[in-house]
Amino acid sequence: MNTLFVIFILSLLFAYLTERTTIGEYVVSRRQTTQNRFFYALLLLTLILPVGLRRIYNDTGAYINGFQEAPTITELFSSGELHILQNPAFEVYTSLVRTFTDNYSVYFLIAASFVMISYAETIRRYVKPFHVGIGLLFCLGTYVFSIAAMKQTIAMAILLLALPKLLQKKYGQYILIVFIAFLFHTYAIAFLILPLFTQKPWNWRTIALLMAVFFVMWNFENVIGSFLDYANESGKSIAEYEVFDNAQVNIFRVLVYAVVPVMSLLFRKYLFDNPSNKQYCLFINMAIISCSIMMLGLMSGANMFARMAIYFEFGLICSLPWMIKKIFTAKSARFILVIASICFLVYFMYANIIAAPFDYHYRAVSLWDFIISLF
Repeated sequence: MNTLFVIFILSLLFAYLTERTTIGEYVVSRRQTTQNRFFYALLLLTLILPVGLRRIYNDTGAYINGFQEAPTITELFSSGELHILQNPAFEVYTSLVRTFTDNYSVYFLIAASFVMISYAETIRRYVKPFHVGIGLLFCLGTYVFSIAAMKQTIAMAILLLALPKLLQKKYGQYILIVFIAFLFHTYAIAFLILPLFTQKPWNWRTIALLMAVFFVMWNFENVIGSFLDYANESGKSIAEYEVFDNAQVNIFRVLVYAVVPVMSLLFRKYLFDNPSNKQYCLFINMAIISCSIMMLGLMSGANMFARMAIYFEFGLICSLPWMIKKIFTAKSARFILVIASICFLVYFMYANIIAAPFDYHYRAVSLWDFIISLF
């Protein structure tokens, strides 16, 4: 936990200093511009390096083996083995990097840079205060997940680029970006439902979504079994043991994901009184979708449903600070934000000390050793 806690504190510090050197949407002097860029660069480095320099954590070993055994880009294209449902864009990325180097840290760092810049830019664009958004990135487990997975987080980073297109109603560009993300990881295709959820939450579509979730939970084995059969027939192989493994999502985690949906239901009269809040309507709907998918993991298949829910997790990150400021007075909002931050911090400590001790599982290449390996 010490390693992760240091990363967390440094990220909060640099995010706060980045915010302090910004007024409104713009920095107001050359000196502030320099400071702003400096602290933001330090934040990005703090986020990127632990992800990019990892050598042991969760699926890292599998990604290293896949990279080391990958064909060159020419061999990949000549093999004819690319399949649209087997993450072909990720295979191309892996082979492309492998063509030029056998250093897996380079492979991880390129992906980590893209992912973390996408995450940080999204938070910077939509979350005020900025450092609270960065804190939620850690407390919800989104940052740690980026160390565990690679295909999913690259797809997530691409999907975040699609959100402005959706809000601008540029549906052709939105679908194109979602399709590119889908080529990195098939779960990304779920983002195609978002155009149905750009209106105020808790309308008939929200109710229909929740009814569908409860129906699937009630008939879990039959419904999910039929879905797996269809997926396998289509060429996307999903092993049944990954779903019917009797592993359930921690109820504590589901309750954390339920914070935004419950608040948005209780305070909907105060939250959705202005048409200019459209982007936050989308984010709250994303949080509701994320929580709904996580609820399916209460039945079984915790790993699969949790990873699918994470695709919509930025809805919670982007909407919660806005909701608190919208619901409460300025003075009360600051107090509530502090209380909320403490509660999420408790969850962060629980998830990474008690449930899955981070330092026990994580190992990384030192920055100096990486630099030496380049020569």
